[in-house]
Amino acid sequence: MPDWSNGTYLKKDSIEVFEFPLIENKATISVPADKTITSNETKKILDATLSRMVIIKTSTNEMIVRKLYYVPEYKYLLSKGYDISNVMFNKTNDDFTGLLITKKWNDEVLSYHQLENGKIEQMLVKYDVNTPQSNSLNNVRINNYASAKTSGLGDEQNLDDVVINNNYHAPVTYVYLPSQPYYSTTSPSYNPYGTGGGGSDASTGVTPISIAISIEDNIDETNLDPCPKAVLATLKTAKNADIAKLLAQLGATKKYNYIIKSGYAGGVPAQSDSSIPFNYTTTISQDYTSATALFRANNILHEIVHVYFMSIVDEFKAKGYPTGGYNLSNFPSLFQAYCDKRFPPSETTSANAHHLEMANQYVYSIATALQEYNTGIAVPDGGIPSQVYTDLAWGGLRDAPVFYAKFTRGGADDMRIKNRYASESVGNVIGQGTPNEQKPVGKPCN
Repeated sequence: MPDWSNGTYLKKDSIEVFEFPLIENKATISVPADKTITSNETKKILDATLSRMVIIKTSTNEMIVRKLYYVPEYKYLLSKGYDISNVMFNKTNDDFTGLLITKKWNDEVLSYHQLENGKIEQMLVKYDVNTPQSNSLNNVRINNYASAKTSGLGDEQNLDDVVINNNYHAPVTYVYLPSQPYYSTTSPSYNPYGTGGGGSDASTGVTPISIAISIEDNIDETNLDPCPKAVLATLKTAKNADIAKLLAQLGATKKYNYIIKSGYAGGVPAQSDSSIPFNYTTTISQDYTSATALFRANNILHEIVHVYFMSIVDEFKAKGYPTGGYNLSNFPSLFQAYCDKRFPPSETTSANAHHLEMANQYVYSIATALQEYNTGIAVPDGGIPSQVYTDLAWGGLRDAPVFYAKFTRGGADDMRIKNRYASESVGNVIGQGTPNEQKPVGKPCN
């Protein structure tokens, strides 16, 4: 139960937060295995972990209840004399370092955020144990806690369920994603309360999500044929992964004008162009008459992101940044601009140093939107989209160098992704009778 007599209050941008100590007999949380600390030090971490009930009043006056668990890093805990009772996320000068876990009141986990000096640095999301990579992970117990062995792939990190009173529970495997899908391009803008909002400019009240919503609402689809228009409408109104959320995830920070129409697209499924800064037009091909609605959704989402990348170059120009290396008609060049916005170039960092990280973010955002579009079921926050949809999303990056930096040309992954894309483009089986066979999962686009 909450300790109502010791609450704290915080107003942050457009939300108000009331936080109270939460008294629980037992709570199961997931914590990273750490071979650098002893079991006694792990016990101190769990003993010091804070349980809080949070009531959030959103900008629309909606009241939301969450549970927060502050799991400190040991060095941080030691520096605080094993007392972190004054910690509160977003509070001025708060320097909490460790894991912040957000749950609904029914204990459904919403997110795991890694904080450093009070700021979100990374996010941990659920790992699908049914994927092939899960076979490379082995869990072992050490002193009643779990450690993890990985195959050296570099992406995995185990989070192991422990009960705060130190009774061991079966481990749950998670994968570490290099960047949080809700991060803005300059600093993490997603608030971990699970309200779906973001940070804002304190002087204007404009948030990344409000900018993204404005872009979505103002898309001009007047001259779009019925089928792609219906697809676009569904993408706009998705429950969890709509177009606005996609743009917010990728870091849209400036409004622009956008037209999506049907017409001749130069022999490709869709193309985008611009003759005036911050004004863009996407043409969806009227060919590909047997393509599935899922293929059209993938085209539209890819072009929406393509146009957002174009706006980054225009934004660079408006700010007087050098843009000679970017080409608005070349997607790999625009992808580089996207990477440069999140990770500004430096003399000591390779231009492609963060390509895979940003590609993962791109793929995650589009794949979640595609899966919700095609199935009507949202991918839970922190969930991993099915391979069909991640393959389609990767298909949008086939021309970017990062694609063959990740996949072997002509290899099984390469062929599977290409055949998935092709099968949806023609609404028929590709590679029938071969190991690379792919059947369309989308419905006809009538």
